[in-house]
Amino acid sequence: SLTQIPSRNDQNGIESVISYQEKLVLSILTFWLLGVTIIFQFLDGVFDAEEQKNAIGFMATANLIFFWGSPLSTIVTVCTNKNSSSIHIPTMITNSICSFFWCVYGLAKVDYFIFSPNLAGVFLGFLQALLCAWYPRSYLGMDEISMADEENDASPQGTLL
Repeated sequence: SLTQIPSRNDQNGIESVISYQEKLVLSILTFWLLGVTIIFQFLDGVFDAEEQKNAIGFMATANLIFFWGSPLSTIVTVCTNKNSSSIHIPTMITNSICSFFWCVYGLAKVDYFIFSPNLAGVFLGFLQALLCAWYPRSYLGMDEISMADEENDASPQGTLL
C-alpha cells in the first residue's frame, strides 16, 4: 500500500506513514464536515436558524473540550515526574490568554457556548502555570533523574531550576 513503509520496530514490518496527530486532525475535520453537512443540508427543513446555531455551538463546544483537555496528559506527567519540562510554555501562555479573552467576550455577549469551554481553558492554563511554578523544569532525562535519586547526588549540575 502507498501509505505504509517497512519498519524495524513493528512485528508485521509495516508502519503507517500518517502520524497520530495527522489522524486526529483528519478525524476532527471529518467530524466538522459531516456535522455541518448534516445540519445545513439534510436537516435544513427540520431545524430553524436558532436550532442550527445551537447545534453548531454544541459542536464547537465539543471541539474545544477536546482542545482544552489535551494538556491533561501533560499535567499527569508533570505531577508524576515532578518536572514541568514537558509543558510547552509559549503554547500554555498563548492558549491561556486566548481563552481568557474569549471568556470575557462570551460574558459580554452572554453567550455560554463561547464562555463555558473557554473558562475551562483559562482554568487549565492557570493549572499549568501553577505546575510550572511548583515543579521546576529539569532537562535531565528521566533515567538520569532516577539514577541521581538513587545515588543521593544533590549536585545541581545539568539541572535548570
